[in-house]
Amino acid sequence: MSLPFFKCPTHLRTKWLITIYLLQLFTGCARDDLYRSEWQTPSILSVNRLPARASFFPFESEELALENDPRKSSRFVSLNGRWKFHYAGNPDDAPGRFWARESKIDNWSEISVPGSWELQGFGVPIYLDEEYPFDPDPPRVPHHYNAIGSYFRTFTFPDGWIDQRVIIHFGSVRSAMYLWVNGKEVGYAQGSKLPHEFDITDYVNRGENRVAVRVYRFSDASYLEGQDTWRASGLEREVYLYARPTTQFEDFSVVGDLDALYTTGLFSVSVKVAVSEKLEGLSLEGSLSKQSE
Repeated sequence: MSLPFFKCPTHLRTKWLITIYLLQLFTGCARDDLYRSEWQTPSILSVNRLPARASFFPFESEELALENDPRKSSRFVSLNGRWKFHYAGNPDDAPGRFWARESKIDNWSEISVPGSWELQGFGVPIYLDEEYPFDPDPPRVPHHYNAIGSYFRTFTFPDGWIDQRVIIHFGSVRSAMYLWVNGKEVGYAQGSKLPHEFDITDYVNRGENRVAVRVYRFSDASYLEGQDTWRASGLEREVYLYARPTTQFEDFSVVGDLDALYTTGLFSVSVKVAVSEKLEGLSLEGSLSKQSE
C-alpha cells in the first residue's frame, strides 16, 4: 500500500536503493573472512600458498650456506617478537577489517611470536586423548566456540631487496589462517604443523609495510589433528621474510643408492628451477661437503 505523504520520484527511489545496497555490501565485506567456508571445506587446504618444498634457505654465498644460519644473511628479516593482538571467543566478537590502514588498534594487547596465545593469558589450553574439544560434526566446527586471534605488525622493506622475490614464512599456525599485506588479502592456509609460505612480492612497498593475520583455533583440520596432545593455538613457530632472486631453484630431491654389486655409490639430484628468463645459458653447480663434527 502506498502512502500519499511518502511519494518519491522514481530517480530518488533508485538512489535510495543503490545507497542501501552499497551499505549492505560494505558491511558484509568488513567481516567477510569470518563467515567464509575455507576453514570448513576439506577440499580447500590453502589459497595462494606456495607449494610445499624441501627445507633450505637461499643463501647469497657458498660460505653462508655452509654456516647454515639464515640470520646472518642479508636476505633474511625476522618477524618474531611483539605483535599487536586481539582475542575473541568466537567470530562474532572478532574485529572486522582490522587489516585496513584506517583501523584503530592502539588499544589492542600485545603478544609474543612465536607462541601459543593460551600460554600468554588468552583462553585456556585443552588436553585430550581420544575426545574432541567440541561435539563432532565433520567437517563443521562450532561457530560459538571457535576462538579467533587477530595479529598485526609492521616491517620496513630492505633497500637491497629491490628486484627480488619476497616470501613470508610461517613455521607453524594452529589451526587455520588468513593473511593480508598492506590491506590486501594474500591467501589462506591450514595444516598446523607444516610451514606456510606466501609470495608477497606484488603486495609490498618500499618503506613501511603492514602485515595482518587472522588465526582460527578450530577448522576442519582439527578432526585429523585431534590426537593425544595439548590443544593450543596461534603463530606457534617463527615468522620471517626472505628474499630470493627471480631465477632460483625452488625445490630439490636427493636419492642415494648403490649399484647392483653394492660397490659403487649412486647419488642423484633433481632440481626444480624458477626462472624469469629463458633456461638457455643457465648452469647449475653442486658440491658435497662433510659436515663438521
